[in-house]
Amino acid sequence: MAKTQQIANLNDIKVFSIEIQKYIHGACGEMANLLKILDLKLKEIKLINRKIASVSTGKAKKKLSKKKISKAKINAKKLKKAMKKEKILIQKVMKEIQNKQKKILKVIKVYDSKILKGKGEANIKNILTSLNLKLKSFMHLPYFKEAYQNFIGSVIASSRNMSPKDLKNYHHTAQGLIKKYWKKYLNKAKADYLKTHKKAKKSQKKSHKGKKSSIKKIK
Repeated sequence: MAKTQQIANLNDIKVFSIEIQKYIHGACGEMANLLKILDLKLKEIKLINRKIASVSTGKAKKKLSKKKISKAKINAKKLKKAMKKEKILIQKVMKEIQNKQKKILKVIKVYDSKILKGKGEANIKNILTSLNLKLKSFMHLPYFKEAYQNFIGSVIASSRNMSPKDLKNYHHTAQGLIKKYWKKYLNKAKADYLKTHKKAKKSQKKSHKGKKSSIKKIK
């Protein structure tokens, strides 16, 4: 083998070893974070088990009055009803968003037609699906749709600069997009919603006062 070929091979080995090191460091970091979360969850489970054990003993039962128990049961029923309603609302919003995906893909195609060639379309779909799943916990909010509409505009704009690596690692890309844009649009939508809500409440109060005053005049 010629010296130039040997040097070229060594350079390739160096490049690949650096890439492998980066991947190992990233994977180890992610694993460490997951282990921390697991540790916290196990501690939470231990605390819950202790609480259950203390409640199930005779001393704790004596301390709990019938009124408190009945109140807790009523609250539990209310919470279950509220959770059912929230679940239905989330499912409804999720379906709407999934139906919009085709339109979003068309818009992305206008921005960059090359991005949807080959596996590009499947990867973009995966990014959108990952975004929707990550934002599921916000879907019950009354201002979610407005926030999502503005957020998805930034996602479409960002798709122009996405590399094949970004498209392939769709979970990581989706997480990055949420971190970069979501909170800003959510806070703005919330502020707008509260403003309109306050104005509506004020106008309702004024109309209610007006009605009362007209009744007094008649009397």
